[in-house]
Amino acid sequence: MKWLAIIAVTVVSCGSVLAQTSGGVDLTLPNIRVPGVLDIVGSGARARGMGNAFLATGDDITALTWNPAGIYAIDKPMITLGLSRFVPRGTASVLVFENKQTGSFSGPGLYSFASPFRIKGHGFVFGISYASATDEADNVAVGSSFYVDPDGPASIFDPTLYTINITDSYHAGLTPVTVGFGTRVSEKVSVGASLTVMNGKSVDVFTRHDFADNYFVAEYYPQKVSWDWTGSVIDTTKFSGVSFLLGFKYTDAKFSLAAIAKLPYSLTQSTNRTASTVNIANGLIRKNGTNTVFIDNNIIKIQMPMILGVGGAIKPNPKTTFAADVEYRPFSGKQIKIRDSIKLVPGAKDEEFYRTQDPEWRNVLVVRAGVEYLWATKGQVFPVVPLRAGFGILPVPRANTDVNDNPTGTATGINLSLGTGVYWTQIHLDVAYAYGSRTETEGGSQFKSRTHQFQMTFTGYF
Repeated sequence: MKWLAIIAVTVVSCGSVLAQTSGGVDLTLPNIRVPGVLDIVGSGARARGMGNAFLATGDDITALTWNPAGIYAIDKPMITLGLSRFVPRGTASVLVFENKQTGSFSGPGLYSFASPFRIKGHGFVFGISYASATDEADNVAVGSSFYVDPDGPASIFDPTLYTINITDSYHAGLTPVTVGFGTRVSEKVSVGASLTVMNGKSVDVFTRHDFADNYFVAEYYPQKVSWDWTGSVIDTTKFSGVSFLLGFKYTDAKFSLAAIAKLPYSLTQSTNRTASTVNIANGLIRKNGTNTVFIDNNIIKIQMPMILGVGGAIKPNPKTTFAADVEYRPFSGKQIKIRDSIKLVPGAKDEEFYRTQDPEWRNVLVVRAGVEYLWATKGQVFPVVPLRAGFGILPVPRANTDVNDNPTGTATGINLSLGTGVYWTQIHLDVAYAYGSRTETEGGSQFKSRTHQFQMTFTGYF
């Protein structure tokens, strides 16, 4: 959350950046943001309802995005459609300003298809999925008013009340496309592999609005004017990358065990930036201080680590499942590479030059657990109603920092979830609600995240 420090510095130092040669003010361009939590997980309302403890539990089409070895249990073609809604809440405290998080983001949560097939008599299950994998969002607004003398130390003009308002809003969402297969290597052991093409986008809107009445600068305005200046930076980012996942699953009548390995890859974000300023005096736009600049194709590469996970599930009876997963994500030492320049080489591949930034991430251990009970109602309208609950402990790779930018510990999120639905013979409806809580500090500023996520999944068997 480097923007917190940028906003704080801008507000504190604004008195030194008033009258410039452009007739306006300097717009300090914020750094291009990258996702901070990086909790890129699988899909499906069933998994969400169980707290995402799905490595050993998954035996339907959504298992493709968690552990592809689990989709081997599919014995007929399946198609899944889903919806997702992400609602960020909580507060962000910057200096003495406290902001309530607002907004909501909706979209397709899941499109997937899976079907069994055979190669030389050996059974495989193939699957393809487009799903919502992660969301991050926040917004802040700060303001400051103070007296200045725009024309310098001349005492014949009264000081002017000068006001600065700054807002910043950010949302990032990843929607990867996954293809893979699962197959059995023995009566109780199955393996699988998947390839995921990362997709997604983020939008970051930073705006600074300065205004003052009775504003007088002899060099630009021959009289006192009502002065208004707005600067904005809009970053529109697309994410890309390719990751590979290998899965293993052992299934017995009463329990199952699973293991996954997601190989390291580079998550690339390409950002198009629009920076604009508008300078207005007495309601008229002035050329000095009014400008728009486009800075396209800014490339940042985020090194993602190899992720190792293990899971287990116990079925004390056919209706009840208890599950737990542990994932190790060694982010420590991973770098962010920022492209500084390109050298055009006629007739050959252009040379790109990157500088490396160490985000000082930490290794994290993610723990998830959940339970599922299939309630047979003996009714015809709602024959089987699944009941689910789960929780997760999610440390954040980025360390908390104090006002001197010294690390003060690791921010850890807590996720709680509930799920239910209706199972008919050929159609399954799953719904889930997940609540996330996380508190982070950076440079003395505090961000309390409270998120609500709703998912609904329809699965058809043919």
